[in-house]
Amino acid sequence: MTPEEQKLLRQAKSNLENIGLIMSGVNYVGDKLESTINYLPKTAQSKVSKIAQNVLLKVMKTNLLTMHKDKPFKKPKSSIYKTSVTASGIGLGFLGFVGFSADLLFTTKMMMRSILDIARSKGEDIHTTETQLECLTIFALGGTSKEDDSLETSYYAIRMGLRTAIDASSKYITENGLKTAINKLATSAPIMQLITKITTRFKITALEKFAAEGIPIAGAIGAGTLNLVFMNHFQKMAEAHFTIKQLERKYGEEQVKMHYKAIIEE
Repeated sequence: MTPEEQKLLRQAKSNLENIGLIMSGVNYVGDKLESTINYLPKTAQSKVSKIAQNVLLKVMKTNLLTMHKDKPFKKPKSSIYKTSVTASGIGLGFLGFVGFSADLLFTTKMMMRSILDIARSKGEDIHTTETQLECLTIFALGGTSKEDDSLETSYYAIRMGLRTAIDASSKYITENGLKTAINKLATSAPIMQLITKITTRFKITALEKFAAEGIPIAGAIGAGTLNLVFMNHFQKMAEAHFTIKQLERKYGEEQVKMHYKAIIEE
């Protein structure tokens, strides 16, 4: 591995495993976010989790429909992503669960488009089912908080935990065809297992977003800015993940994993 590649790997590891709150761009309100999440009624937390799961299902369906109709994946300018999620946050961020659900869905779809662009820039074929599923798992790379203290949060542990579910989902789609898979997403055991695994971590993102939009920081940074923070976060996760995947294609997964684990964080 060249010195430049080692530098890229070091940066990727730093981005993936030193996040703290997902809202790292506004971590000065971290204690307030944690406190607000803890005081959210269990029914509200459960509802946010359900919304997050439904959002992931809808994003997956949108992508598979695009593949099914053989439509090209168009690449909007980065400014369009950011302008769109900012507008969504401003327009929908303070309307309770209805506005929150619509905002989270739109913002997640835009983040997924950006993730696909990043994957493509790193040499991935985004027209394959495997890459589509791989892109979806970026939403499991949400960093750590008190909400997921019981989860294994290291990058390779998360990948390993998702690998079987990705393979099973890919096999299901291949064996049943895209059309059938699209129609039966919510009743497919392999696909729902993958979605559930991702939701376990993505719900932390959703809870932090919901909590942040409900406390006084709104006057300082605005709901639209919160969406930008999430966009930047998952772009960074995608950049790191697909940089590692690119190195793995060149050197093999075990070799890259060995170098990754040998890196001592400064």
